[in-house]
Amino acid sequence: MQSQQESVLEEFFQKSFGAQLLFKPIKYRKGSAHREPADLIWVNGSFVSLFYMTSSNVGLEKESLHNLKQANGYLRLWKSGKPTYALRGKNRFHEECFVPFITLKKLVIFSIISTPSGVHVDMLDNSHIHIRIPEILLHWVASFGGSICDLLNISRLYFIEPKSNDLTNDSEFSLLRNITHSYVDFCNQLPRIETRKLNPLVNLDSLDKKLENYDYEDFSFVRERLLLNRIPEIMGKALNGKSAKDGIARCFCDMSLKELNSLSYLCDIAVTGSNKNFEYFSYLSYEYHYKFLVFTANIYAKNFNENFKKVSLHIANNDISIGFIYMFEGQDVRAPNQIGFQQSEKGLQCIHITNEIQKAFTENQEKLTSGKV
Repeated sequence: MQSQQESVLEEFFQKSFGAQLLFKPIKYRKGSAHREPADLIWVNGSFVSLFYMTSSNVGLEKESLHNLKQANGYLRLWKSGKPTYALRGKNRFHEECFVPFITLKKLVIFSIISTPSGVHVDMLDNSHIHIRIPEILLHWVASFGGSICDLLNISRLYFIEPKSNDLTNDSEFSLLRNITHSYVDFCNQLPRIETRKLNPLVNLDSLDKKLENYDYEDFSFVRERLLLNRIPEIMGKALNGKSAKDGIARCFCDMSLKELNSLSYLCDIAVTGSNKNFEYFSYLSYEYHYKFLVFTANIYAKNFNENFKKVSLHIANNDISIGFIYMFEGQDVRAPNQIGFQQSEKGLQCIHITNEIQKAFTENQEKLTSGKV
């Protein structure tokens, strides 16, 4: 039977739309013992998050100390540089990760406790962010399929929220719940869309509705198709080798709920709003870390090649992070061929958010030192 701890981590592992970058750790050997480096691992390039979890009734401080002891113990071994202690794991798609410490650029330690509370941020070794969260927060993020970026965003929003120093655990927990609900509400607001048409055939003026009130033609299908792009192996032949395929997955797993909702919405209006020849494209920009473009086309249209070249040039010249092409055969819109390709080499969003948390922590420490808090 699964423990409560394993159940919480498995829920996040199964439901996150960044699941390709979630890894179950492979044990390392120390002496005659085999030990796990963490309870769960998130690896995206040079960014790593280690999750440690304790579920008990010993109280918040003792739970946190237990997790920190395990984290510090592995960090000492990992930093030694010995291959035996390199971070290794396997994801749900049977892919493995191998991360020597020397390749690491940013590390976040998540300490997950069973006691309902708020979010606590501090530093390990004056270089690595340590974030303590209640396990219910993982449930909340898993409930909407969130990624590491959503977990970091909610943690950052809680940390920068002005609050008194005498809050009880219950008050902190209530504040965290309200911040999480507000964050999800924000992510469910419709994005701003800029439309560029190869032919003036489509009117997309009324885009001021809430996402949940939008009358989707087949939104669930579009969203599921999009989520498959986190898996490199299923991408189309237009991708230029494995590195390009990995680039698509890298961007998808680095999206927040806001971006996933926005891209899903953009794809839905692009597909369902196309004219019978599917000859226009539109792109989403300005508001988020990543910029997207969607192009719909009839593969039998005489101007398909000409329009495809225009779109490719537009992607190359406008720092588009991910482009999508929906190709339809004749008038059949039920099962479009979807191709994605990455262009931009924009830095990881998870690193950007972590830097913002670290900056806020440093500023807070300076205020404490100067007596301004």
